[in-house]
Amino acid sequence: MHWFRLHTEGYTFEENALIVAWFNEVYGVRATINTVHKALKDGSPRTYFCVRIGHEEFKKIACRVEPYIIPSMRYKIGFSQDKGQLSRDGELKTRSGLTGDRESQPEMVGRPG
Repeated sequence: MHWFRLHTEGYTFEENALIVAWFNEVYGVRATINTVHKALKDGSPRTYFCVRIGHEEFKKIACRVEPYIIPSMRYKIGFSQDKGQLSRDGELKTRSGLTGDRESQPEMVGRPG
């Protein structure tokens, strides 16, 4: 199953909770707060929070965010660059037809066509 992470690391846990509540109230989208533990370059630990939305939940708001996604990034949320819509089977599709999440995608080289 695919999911989407909103990079809200600069916000506190409480502020992320407000974002989660807003998605639920305004769009009826269930989101969660992820806690991420990471080491800084100097080795010291860092904990931050971000908002996570499941793929099925994201479909509820996909048409609203679609106009704001630049063409080269459309594959990240499941829109093809050519058609601007989620694939029928719910898989993420790149322009080349590859499926899967971002980690399984080859790096894009050059400028989008």
